[in-house]
Amino acid sequence: MNDCKYGYSIKDSEMKLTLLKSATEPNVDADREYHEFTYSIYPHQGNWKDANTVDMAYSLNCPLYSKVEEAHSGMLPTQMAFLSTNAAKVVVEEVKKAEDEDGIIVRMYECYNRRSTVFVRTFKDIYSVSECDLMENNTDELAHSSNSFGFEIKPYEIKTFRIV
Repeated sequence: MNDCKYGYSIKDSEMKLTLLKSATEPNVDADREYHEFTYSIYPHQGNWKDANTVDMAYSLNCPLYSKVEEAHSGMLPTQMAFLSTNAAKVVVEEVKKAEDEDGIIVRMYECYNRRSTVFVRTFKDIYSVSECDLMENNTDELAHSSNSFGFEIKPYEIKTFRIV
């Protein structure tokens, strides 16, 4: 696993990782400076799906950050998720404020090459939920309950939703 540096190749039992690629034209001194790399070898049994390789790669590329805060008033539950799904093979890639209207945009994709029925649960009640294209234009209104909705996803498909 690596943090998106250039490229890699695997052939038979040989693995290669390109750490630096620098042109000599038009500047022969291009990229001659300090470089920092992050890479990891993740040995596991079984195939990459059974070993949760996608989760491990996200942990490497998107580390968890914390911030110390002063005490706030109010109570929180002992466990809470802003948004969760029932499908480990569906990765929630982006959660952001909608660009042009009220609502939250949620983008997710299927990463195990399997058709699935997915249920999404939010920590607050849902007023409406629509499937969107990548430009955040609503395409289909989805049925929902107070704080959840479901949909079908195809292998490797990207889905985008607007939740209000």
